[in-house]
Formats: sequence, C-alpha cells, structure tokens
Amino acid sequence: MKPTPGRDVAGGGLTLTVTGDAMALVGADTDIADTVELHTMSMEDGVMRMRKVEQLDVSEDAPLVLESGGAHLMLFGVSPDIEIGETVDLVLTLTGSDGSESTLTTEAEIRGSSPRRSFLRPSCLKFILQNHAVRPIGGQA
Repeated sequence: MKPTPGRDVAGGGLTLTVTGDAMALVGADTDIADTVELHTMSMEDGVMRMRKVEQLDVSEDAPLVLESGGAHLMLFGVSPDIEIGETVDLVLTLTGSDGSESTLTTEAEIRGSSPRRSFLRPSCLKFILQNHAVRPIGGQA
C-alpha cells in the first residue's frame, strides 16, 4: 500500500513458494525505495515487537507468507511519486543450502489502505505476489 502522505516508510507482503530444495530470502530491492529490509513481528510481554532479520526461510512444505502483523518487507525512503494501481519491479534475493545465490525479478502492484488495522499506518505499500514459484538453485526459473 502507498505510504501515508508526508511519510516515506511502508510495509510489503507476498506469498513465495519454492520447489525442490529449501531456500532463504536474504534480501529485496525496488527502485521506489532507498532500502528494503526483512522484518518479523512477535509478541513479547504483551507488546508487539518488530525486528530486522537477515533471512526468512522458505521450503516446498512451508511457503513464505509475508504480511501485516507477521514477517514482512519494510521499505524506507519510498518515493512520493508512486500511485495506487501502478506496478513496480521487485527483486528478491535468495540463497540455497549450499550458499549459492539467485534472484527473482517480478512485478508488484501498489495497493491502497488495508481493510484491517495493523501495526502500520492506515496506508502503506503492499506487494502482492500470490503463489509465485521459485525453482531450486541451478534450475530454470
């Protein structure tokens, strides 16, 4: 979803599946933000806490679901020029169990406000990548 006017921070979600060997999402990038980080949310002593993490695991048996209130993408320095309905490139960086790296470039749609309240402002940037399959390292995408 698009950031609230006057703000340049937004959250993003996606569903990512892989076939074959397990992988780890280790980074993301897009031209519409200065920085994209991987974050998790957890309840600690009755308080919801957000933490930056270095990787998020994904396997054939356990798709990676990034969404508001759980693991998600956090975008900083988001361009004020983006418009709802616009599509932008999103580059995901994944590593295999052997340490090899691969990238997946896909399009993401800019969405408006979420119908449910979340830890983010009422409007933020949300990437929708439903059931996008990534083949194992060394396979064809």
